[in-house]
Amino acid sequence: MDCFSTMDWLPLDPDSLGPAFRAEGLALGEGSSALEVVLVRGRKRPVATELRAAWNKRCDSRVAPILLVAPYDGDAKVAICGPEPLGESRTPPAYRDLPCDEVE
Repeated sequence: MDCFSTMDWLPLDPDSLGPAFRAEGLALGEGSSALEVVLVRGRKRPVATELRAAWNKRCDSRVAPILLVAPYDGDAKVAICGPEPLGESRTPPAYRDLPCDEVE
């Protein structure tokens, strides 16, 4: 089964986050400035600079926290980026090689 396939995702423009990833969906938390979870897919294991570039493109001037989720390696592993702690450094934390079942 594909990682995150059981969730309901809102549509996103597939090319909205730059060349490294194809945006596949958006899940929103509840309330004002709710967490945005953005599902993306790439052609290879993502590197931190690609994750942060896509995160920054999505972040733009949004107030809501953003978590970028990028499954890879046959959906066995996931890379995540964000949300950024207060301080707005535009360099959110990025983690790779996380097990999909734990992130999902």
